[in-house]
Amino acid sequence: MWLYVYAPHLYLQTHYGVAFQQSPLALIHERHHSIMDMNPLAYEHGLREGMNIPTATSLSPECEFVTYDHYAMEDAHHQLANFGLNFASWVSLDTHLEQGSGMYMEVASMKRLMGEPKAIAETLRDKLPQYSFTVSSAPYPKAARLLAISGIERHLTDSNVELFLSGLQLERLKFSPKLELAFKKIGLKKLGELLKISGQDIAYRIDQALAQEVNQLIGKSNFLPSPYLPKPIFFQRIELQKEAEHHQQLVFPIKALLKNFCAFMDKRGLVSQQLAIEGMDRDYRSYPLVLKLARSTQSFTQWFELAQQRLERFQPETPILHVRGSCQWFYPFTPERNELFKGDQNESQGLKDLINQLTSRLNHNAVNFLRIRDHHVPEHQTQYTSNLSERTQKHESISNTPSLPPLGLLPHPKPINLTAYRLIQGPHRIHSLWWHEHPVIRDYYIAQFQQSALHWVFKDQNRKWYLHGYIS
Repeated sequence: MWLYVYAPHLYLQTHYGVAFQQSPLALIHERHHSIMDMNPLAYEHGLREGMNIPTATSLSPECEFVTYDHYAMEDAHHQLANFGLNFASWVSLDTHLEQGSGMYMEVASMKRLMGEPKAIAETLRDKLPQYSFTVSSAPYPKAARLLAISGIERHLTDSNVELFLSGLQLERLKFSPKLELAFKKIGLKKLGELLKISGQDIAYRIDQALAQEVNQLIGKSNFLPSPYLPKPIFFQRIELQKEAEHHQQLVFPIKALLKNFCAFMDKRGLVSQQLAIEGMDRDYRSYPLVLKLARSTQSFTQWFELAQQRLERFQPETPILHVRGSCQWFYPFTPERNELFKGDQNESQGLKDLINQLTSRLNHNAVNFLRIRDHHVPEHQTQYTSNLSERTQKHESISNTPSLPPLGLLPHPKPINLTAYRLIQGPHRIHSLWWHEHPVIRDYYIAQFQQSALHWVFKDQNRKWYLHGYIS
């Protein structure tokens, strides 16, 4: 048995709950600048989905428009799912709706404590009165979903689910406009008429995805929603025995906070590279102390070394009464592997520790990394970046450039006299930037300089010779 909770105004009611109840409010698409959702007051004034802002303003001058934000919507989804986990052991988010959001809840884990599905629905409304829900239940998840998103609040059982669904008018159910048009062309009026058609005929005459969903409505095909896994969030607040007037008095409380933070990550197999610490005075004024490493780690030593460096520059205006730390950005911990044969080599743990020590003593903006990028011209194949998120990813492969010998590249090619060289290997032609004002046409050679070191030289289109690097 499955319960489906449909929240048509989840975004607005989560982030603008007071305004949703008191005045006209509309949610605007971030790119199309058209209405995605609105509260009942805005609907009474004539606002509709897809309407542009000038038209909506002329109908409701006092309407407040808020712009959709993906991260705010994600936060609303997490709040809804975490709320559902207070009642059910299996919760699954449904984020693929054209309007609103939904959530599957498995009933068996709730039934003993909360009663039948109808009683569960009333309990959910009592716990969240600021939200408008449509709650339906059925033996099959897709059946409960179709009823809820269509605004039909019913609680069906194995004995009456197929009979009830068969009697529903298709125009009352929420299908896409494309499917609604297909139903009219075929002459279908009731869902029961659609259920009598074989899956192969539905796939051929209407839509393949609809054929699978119809079978899932009445249990002919299995559908199991993916369970929601809550995001790990670390939060701890430490009350000080007395007000801290100097940063040295905060060393031990922050040390205890970092120990708990590292134990939190170690227990869950996670790492992080940022921890937000706040010092609060008796008037609850906040003094932030952000710890940010160049590499994600769960090493207490590195976190504490960074904290000591930052505390020396931490000068709050008023004494600190309590400290709190929070983090919600974690990554899976990947242990270091020692390969017998050399393959794709990631950074060793020792190198990561060194980079984090440099970041602790300097600043994460002062530590730059050499990043490889795709480019035909050798001097443009590397660049310095301080973007840590880019650096934590794997190096990009230079797919457009043939393999080159190991060398130390000069910042700029240096003119040479070829008589001092003996050409050993080449040429290897690079012809790039032909669309540019200064195209690059070069023939590269490996050459021996005065019968000693190997150099990497090239000849340009003007037949002039340059030294570009040294063979290692």
